[in-house]
Amino acid sequence: MMRMVGEQEWVLSEAISVARARRLLNPLTAEDLLASILAEIDRAVRDRNFELDWETACERPGFWRFTAKFPVAEATFDQLFNGRSGYRAQYYLSPEEGLLFNRKIIESLEDTIHRASSVKPISVGFDLIVHSLRMAHAKIWIADERAAFDDAVLGGLQPQRWWSATGARRGCRAPLPVSPKIDLKGSFIDPETGSFWVDPLKERRAWDLYEKGFS
Repeated sequence: MMRMVGEQEWVLSEAISVARARRLLNPLTAEDLLASILAEIDRAVRDRNFELDWETACERPGFWRFTAKFPVAEATFDQLFNGRSGYRAQYYLSPEEGLLFNRKIIESLEDTIHRASSVKPISVGFDLIVHSLRMAHAKIWIADERAAFDDAVLGGLQPQRWWSATGARRGCRAPLPVSPKIDLKGSFIDPETGSFWVDPLKERRAWDLYEKGFS
């Protein structure tokens, strides 16, 4: 069973409404949250309400990755990225628990992605899509993250380690866009050789999320 961050440690400021604080401090279990995410993404695929792409690495010509965007309900998004059982909370507990949760989500989505790529085919087959998703640095994250974090109140979320991180307060925001979406990003791969490449700035992503809640 996956853990939650303790309620006393997952500090929210008065900028977070009472109703919202209630759902972030009393969230679904991580397992039930995962089930909700999968169900909502499956519904988005049935409704053809999603985006898929095969994206080139600007810094590394010849490498590409699979990306997708899926809308989810506001409460699901909020608990996933800001709640004490969710994605960032798992990384707050430890880099290893965050990585395991991230991997569990991606593995659980493979069948849904297969259906999505049949509904809206892109320029490559599913073999390359799944290879990109199975590489070590594949991840989910917040779609249009810059705007989402910029629009959120600084200090809305104040877990002790993140709040005390010198010069690294961006993770101490609780983003909640008007139309929330989950970003799914595979690793950049060379379609010819199958080798992968990761931006050096993202090599420590798990530790960045553990230490400051943002990468």
